[in-house]
Amino acid sequence: MSNNLINENSPYLLQHKNNPVNWLPWNSKTLKLIGSSSKPVLLSIGYSSCHWCHVMAHESFEDNDIAKYLNKNFISVKVDREERPDVDDLYQSSLSLMGQQGGWPLTMFLDKNMIPFWGGTYFPKMNKHGLPGFLDVLKHISKVFASSPKSINQNTTAIKKTLDNIYTNRSSDFDLADIQSIKKLIISKFDLKYGGLVGAPKFPMVPLLSGLLSSLNFLNKDDQDLFKQINNTVLSVCLGGIYDHVGGGFSRYSTDDRWLIPHFEKMLYDNAQLIELISLLNILSPNAIYNFRIRKTLSWLENSLMFEDKDGCAFYTSVDADSEEGEGIYYVWDHKEIKELLTNSDNFSDNYNVSIGGNWEGKNILNRIGRGSQDDFYDETSKKNMECLGLLLEKRKKRTPPSIDNKILTDCNSMLICGLIRAHTSINSGRCLKIAIKIFNFIKKKHYLNGELYHNSCNGVVGQRATLADYANLIKACFLLNEATNDRSFLVFAKELLDTSINNFFDKIKNDFYFTNHNKNDLFVKTKSVLDNATQSSTGLMLENLFRSSMVFGSKEQYDYFSSIIKNNWKPVLQNPIAHISFVRAAYAKLKSYQVCVFINKDELGGWIKNNLLKISPFCFVFIIDNNNETNRLSNVYKKSSVKNKTVVYVCSGFVCSLPITNVKDMIRWAKDIKILK
Repeated sequence: MSNNLINENSPYLLQHKNNPVNWLPWNSKTLKLIGSSSKPVLLSIGYSSCHWCHVMAHESFEDNDIAKYLNKNFISVKVDREERPDVDDLYQSSLSLMGQQGGWPLTMFLDKNMIPFWGGTYFPKMNKHGLPGFLDVLKHISKVFASSPKSINQNTTAIKKTLDNIYTNRSSDFDLADIQSIKKLIISKFDLKYGGLVGAPKFPMVPLLSGLLSSLNFLNKDDQDLFKQINNTVLSVCLGGIYDHVGGGFSRYSTDDRWLIPHFEKMLYDNAQLIELISLLNILSPNAIYNFRIRKTLSWLENSLMFEDKDGCAFYTSVDADSEEGEGIYYVWDHKEIKELLTNSDNFSDNYNVSIGGNWEGKNILNRIGRGSQDDFYDETSKKNMECLGLLLEKRKKRTPPSIDNKILTDCNSMLICGLIRAHTSINSGRCLKIAIKIFNFIKKKHYLNGELYHNSCNGVVGQRATLADYANLIKACFLLNEATNDRSFLVFAKELLDTSINNFFDKIKNDFYFTNHNKNDLFVKTKSVLDNATQSSTGLMLENLFRSSMVFGSKEQYDYFSSIIKNNWKPVLQNPIAHISFVRAAYAKLKSYQVCVFINKDELGGWIKNNLLKISPFCFVFIIDNNNETNRLSNVYKKSSVKNKTVVYVCSGFVCSLPITNVKDMIRWAKDIKILK
């Protein structure tokens, strides 16, 4: 018998449609029912590829006794965090205020106003792992809710008050000394052997690495050391078991400190961000391993997650960690299986660290840890090894594959556009640029309706209105598409989206962005996305967009927004820089970065620009304007007298620009002076 989730479109919600729990979706009807009820609310938030969400579902939500108790004593609401990231963000923040570590499944207990009074993440059915059994938790919550309304009210009042005031009194001035101190602090936390931050589990933490990469001064010895650690981290990720050596693509994180044992789910946002980061590193410090990983990951994405129709293409959200056989079984190998399948098994086993006893639960996770040299790479890509990997891939195809979440998310697909643009430059792939444009066309056609952006669609049905993350990532994608194509229309659309973002999300009193549209009214508090986690914070991305836009369009107002947001958040940046690296990146851009406006033509300097300058854009923002088309001269900052039929370059810091550069010799001299070319 199905419950109230049967008519939902989310793959995650549909996974729970046959639970004996009387689940309700998050909508106005449910909220109205809750408001008139005297029962506490169980809010359960997860996503379709979440392993521990599946575990809790099987243990508890499919259990008749637990379901019976829930249905009698609670109103139970199920939310897909990828469908409603704003709901998830609010309650993850609430759990953090309770002094607990967030994650999924998120399990929160709320009053009739949807304000939480207690919560946690995964609860087992019975007491284990030092955690109370879920039925015991439910009984305790029900008892307290009925007998101690005063204490419940005290908790909810405190939570709401704290969330209302969490973004006040955060203002502070900043300078380059702050940034250098932050970078010294962060490098002290790096695992010097395996990369990443010390300890386990290990996440790639792409926003942290990308933010640091964009804030480096190669004249500084400490920054040179930091660059080595960024490189070491990414190379370790590429060699470890977190990378799928057979099929391509990266898992979400490693459960150990060597990057060996992955949490097997594969997320689009992780792979999109890693493609961008690895591409940037490959531009700055070319590495055959990076080149190979980019290509194979792109191939996996196309083969596994790509959806294509007449309007373009888009990519699905994730691949589950679990298959019918269990967590990770689809990806791992028995030593005997490899020996029987491969004629070159001994050599292959040595190359990929395969042993009789295995390295994970008696099975083998293929990896190349400790094999990061060029010789090792050529060994990896030898004809024999490639044949072996091909045979393993064909064998794997006969296994039951993990399920795919076929939602299409605007923010994640925009991240992939950015990754593809960087890959286009890094590996000189025209196909990358073609796919990036096709994704953009799809999003603009299917998710941008009547002047409003939408967050998601599934099976052709458009879902929720866009969050700030959707706008921020798509705006960045537009700027990079313009950089790669010299197509003015991308800048025009970026400006349209940015103007809408400011109108719909910006708090002009506190000079900050809300994560949720001003018109969204189903949350008890609207949060602000300032912390970098697995993805860059929405506000951090908007800082980058405001900076670019202020330079392109000469908007002093946007530049002032950019400056004030950094200043208004600088105190928590100093307190916890790792979680605010986007703000460090933005502060560095304000204090040190360069803007390069190019009125381009088909001449020697124009050719040099296309072949070289775009490769160093982590250190400067590049704007290319067609010198032969007067309508393309968008910027008020760069309203200079260009030389007809000749490429002209203006290098600016803030709103102060250099004299025009019109030849390759002077351009190279400038690039060498700021250490972006050797």
